[in-house]
Amino acid sequence: MQDPIHTINKFRARLNPSTVLPLGKYVASQTHLKILIKNIPQEEHGLTDHDLEKDKMNFNASIKMCSERVTTSLQKNVAGSEGTIAYLTSMRFLLQACLDEALSAAERLYNVWYCVFFLRFWKVFLFNHASYNMNNFVTSNLYVCVEIIAHTITMLIVKFREESTPEYFLVELLGSQPCEGYFRLARSMTSTQSTVINFCMKEFLARVKRIDVLNLVSSKLSEKLVFPRERRKKLIGMLTKEKLSLEYLPNNDEILKVVNLAKSDIVLVMNKLGVKCFSLVHIKQYLSAMEACDDLEDNSILEQSVYSSVLDEDDISLDLLAAFPSPEDITDLNPFLDIPEETILLPPTSIFLMVPTSNGRFVKMRKSTFCWLLSKNGLKLSSDRMLRVRQGVCFTLSNFNSKKQAATELVRKASIKEGDWCIFRKQGVHCIGQVLSFTYLSGSGAARTYTLPSVPTDPPQNKATARGVGCMCSWYKLKADRSLAYKAAKIQGFINIENYVSHLPAPTNIGSQLFLSTDAFTFFTNLK
Repeated sequence: MQDPIHTINKFRARLNPSTVLPLGKYVASQTHLKILIKNIPQEEHGLTDHDLEKDKMNFNASIKMCSERVTTSLQKNVAGSEGTIAYLTSMRFLLQACLDEALSAAERLYNVWYCVFFLRFWKVFLFNHASYNMNNFVTSNLYVCVEIIAHTITMLIVKFREESTPEYFLVELLGSQPCEGYFRLARSMTSTQSTVINFCMKEFLARVKRIDVLNLVSSKLSEKLVFPRERRKKLIGMLTKEKLSLEYLPNNDEILKVVNLAKSDIVLVMNKLGVKCFSLVHIKQYLSAMEACDDLEDNSILEQSVYSSVLDEDDISLDLLAAFPSPEDITDLNPFLDIPEETILLPPTSIFLMVPTSNGRFVKMRKSTFCWLLSKNGLKLSSDRMLRVRQGVCFTLSNFNSKKQAATELVRKASIKEGDWCIFRKQGVHCIGQVLSFTYLSGSGAARTYTLPSVPTDPPQNKATARGVGCMCSWYKLKADRSLAYKAAKIQGFINIENYVSHLPAPTNIGSQLFLSTDAFTFFTNLK
């Protein structure tokens, strides 16, 4: 089976600012997560800026990014993020199907086929769209990995059911990471006076016996003895009695029922996104033709096409022991853990501190956790090997009060950043849009990728080196009651920065509805 760790990280790597991922009338964009991190307190979603950086080894960031509380917070606080929510939900279902030990066989089937049908319908939609191609889809490597995982889980259920060995259905142990962990454990069995780390087959078989004894002792006596060294080897396999208990495996009719249920549910989701779901006959008809389009590149002009770059993700180096580089996730504070003020008796040298809550009470928290909540990046020291695939980061403090200091003036600023609300002029009509990403309008392939955090609103004139910059936005229609309604775009493309008119103050979110201020409403309606 394809390794789920690598597959999930490929999902996260594909969600980058330089790639346009249109999902019907919406778009899946990393900018929605940046807006969430900037405007919402960290304890609600648990994300930091460090989780969004280009780091192919940070599996913990992938887990946090697709968590249910992140998608819930996006739905509640970030308008126009339906495409990103659907993308992250599919990513979470695949993660749970492969690594969640608490799921039954039927639940695993549902989750993995939900992800498969999501990708299939999305792929057919792009193939039948005149302005999109497979560069606006996940990589072919990722798509094939998901298909292999789904069919492997289905075949294993049938195999173990027919052989009457349901206790062997341990999907979380079928990836490459447990095998690599087992081999690392074999290499660690070398005696203390020897530096030899390689061994022949005979020596390996001799070490296997010692490994079996070690796993047997740590599993049988886990309730009586503590083995700190073994706690980190989660995917190597702690075969407890509960894990080896007989599990019911569905028959063929039940498998078909679960798969059809996953398909019907994803059809409802895709219809809400504006993706037309074709029948299975249409999917089979286009499968072979679509594979021939995976390597196409689109180099046409902005208004006629959409640019996106394809990442080379066929070879991702991932160390399982480095998969959890960040502090533990912080969930919402439990009101039952509040401590009365008179019971606070912490010495100055304690590693804990008392944090006041909104209701005037206090919660006991580690000092390191409190510092993590204040930081945007969650920086942690690591080896040079990990830094080879990680962007440079710096430690900064988050300031959630900055969103309250948003300028109320409607002015033309010197630069535009991701997440800004701006007015653009499209075909003689003024439009309101929230900026999602940027790209160069000239060049081809990776040369069009824009990596700077902002774009100047006054591009250089009369220069041979001027390349032009385009903005991709989520567009909104202003109503008479000052509310903003999401405006579906037929083509998710980039608009030239020269069409920029002015900035707008961020609208207020009232009951999942966006409203402009009175001054902004008056300013926009008076534009000619």
